[in-house]
Amino acid sequence: MKVAICDTEAFYPLRDLVRGPLNNLEGLAEVERFVRTVVLHDEIVMRLTPSSDPDVNIEFTEQEKRAGRRLVITAMGPVLDGFSFFAESNSLPSVPDVQLTPSLIEVAMKFANAGYGNVYFNAHVQHLKIALGTVLQGGSALMASGFAQAAIKTASEYPAALFRPLMRGGRVTPDRHSKTAWAYWFRLSLASCSLGALAAMRSRP
Repeated sequence: MKVAICDTEAFYPLRDLVRGPLNNLEGLAEVERFVRTVVLHDEIVMRLTPSSDPDVNIEFTEQEKRAGRRLVITAMGPVLDGFSFFAESNSLPSVPDVQLTPSLIEVAMKFANAGYGNVYFNAHVQHLKIALGTVLQGGSALMASGFAQAAIKTASEYPAALFRPLMRGGRVTPDRHSKTAWAYWFRLSLASCSLGALAAMRSRP
């Protein structure tokens, strides 16, 4: 079964077209991209774009003190009533064991406004890993948020850096970490701007 995921920002142009208002012609191209993604896959699931850490100290309530923990909402999404083509997702998605390059970790830190051990940072890292895992399994990821686009832009610089020694007549043997990072993100960047599903692309030794 061919599965696609999208973020909230990729869905908004279609919502605006249906419910109004759609304020620019560029939105029509984004709507077409979204509709083609839906049609060319067996299932589409929305993955909410995580929020950044508001960096505000809020006192614990008495209930939170008694529980010893606080419930933190790291993402909020639109109401999907009337858009029945979305697959129901009432449970948290499993996060695949995919390594991210240090540069992608830095992007996650920037957009999370936080670092290791912070719940917002963890949400950003998981968001990237879920997108990568979907692509690795032969699906597509239609990602339009500023966070996803920054990650794609960062990752798109990897192939040039990887093959630069070859252009100078040298020899490079990328390790598994770098090889999988650029290969998967290359597919993800294509998925975010193409109008159709992508063929499987696997790294080779």
